[in-house]
Order: sequence, then C-alpha cells, then structure tokens
Amino acid sequence: MKMLKNKHLWLIAVVFILCSILHYAEQIGVAGTEAPSEHFGLTRHALERILFLVPIIYAAYIFGFKAGLSVSFAALAVMLPRAAVVSPATADAIFESLGILVVGVLISVWMRTRTREKQ
Repeated sequence: MKMLKNKHLWLIAVVFILCSILHYAEQIGVAGTEAPSEHFGLTRHALERILFLVPIIYAAYIFGFKAGLSVSFAALAVMLPRAAVVSPATADAIFESLGILVVGVLISVWMRTRTREKQ
C-alpha cells in the first residue's frame, strides 16, 4: 500500500504510458499525431523505442535492479507486437526492441553495481 503512494511509481507509470501511446499513435487513432521519429526523418519508430529507456532508467535509479528489469521486460512486451505485426522492417524492429531490452538490463545492472560500491 505504501508503494502506491510513491510519486516516483506514478511518474514512471505515466512516462511509460506516454511512450506506449507515442509508439502506437497511428494504430490507436490519435488524431493529427505524427510519430516523433518522422520529425527526424526516421521511418521505423526507432526514437519511440529509445524513449522507453527513460522509464527504465528512472525505475532502476529510484527502485533498483528488479524494478529496472521489470520495466525493461514490460517495454519489450509493449514494443514486440508493433515490431512483429505492424513494422514494414520486422527483423530490424525486433532487433531494435531486443536492443532496448539489453540496454535496459545493462543499465539496471550498472545501477546496482554503482549502489553497492557506494555502500
């Protein structure tokens, strides 16, 4: 119950949901919304995948390794359907999604190591 009152948890959830909305903007019919990647000349939603690192890093920093790992796998679960079904470059999209998972796990491990070194 105490965890549900934690403002960091809710901030992570809001950022994660916003990343998910940006990732699926065309599919959910957000009117007048272009994918952020299109502003940079990218066509494969790479930027939207990279944005998922924000809640992953924040969760790992605030709540530790397990939270970072959990958010990393949750991000993968959100990204994979688009990568596998919607993306015109399926192999690249899956590779990028797995790359975000690997980076998220590595950041979580690094945060845990950094915390242990400070103690």
